[in-house]
Amino acid sequence: MCFGIETIGMATMAQASLAMSGIGAVTSMIGQQQSAAAQSAAAHYNAQVARNNQQIAQQNADLAQQEGQARLTQQRMKSRSLMGAQRAALAANGLEIGSGSALDLQADSAMLSEWDARMIQYNTDKSAWNYTVQGQDFGAKAGLLDAQGTWASAAGNVAGMNSLLGGVGSAADKLYMFKKDGVPF
Repeated sequence: MCFGIETIGMATMAQASLAMSGIGAVTSMIGQQQSAAAQSAAAHYNAQVARNNQQIAQQNADLAQQEGQARLTQQRMKSRSLMGAQRAALAANGLEIGSGSALDLQADSAMLSEWDARMIQYNTDKSAWNYTVQGQDFGAKAGLLDAQGTWASAAGNVAGMNSLLGGVGSAADKLYMFKKDGVPF
């Protein structure tokens, strides 16, 4: 049997076609896996950023409590000072501070002072609560992003294997057709 240039050319083309199918399958698999690795790394990075933000939110909640306690202490000192000045003024004017309108004035001042203190405490608690909830949101986001990173990695492996198997199937189909058509290897 004699092989002419056409036969050798067909065999070379067939081999090149099979080689390209194999190379394409492998590079597609590698590309899928690298893309998944990049997505996974980005998700894990963003999860760490969210965890850092969670810590900052908790620090802000703690700071809000500290600042609120300082404002509350300052308000109570200011109120005591005001009530002391009222008593002194009432006594200096010869009023009996333990009865009548002088006593009512002191009771009203004490009530308003307590109202101010409770409002400071309420605002402090609300601010700290908002930071705490914000921190919990960041924590949940970190968990979701970690899961996304894990899923991206797994999906990349599956997609890569799918590409490889598809390429191998395509190469096998070409090989079958070449052999069926009598193309020598």
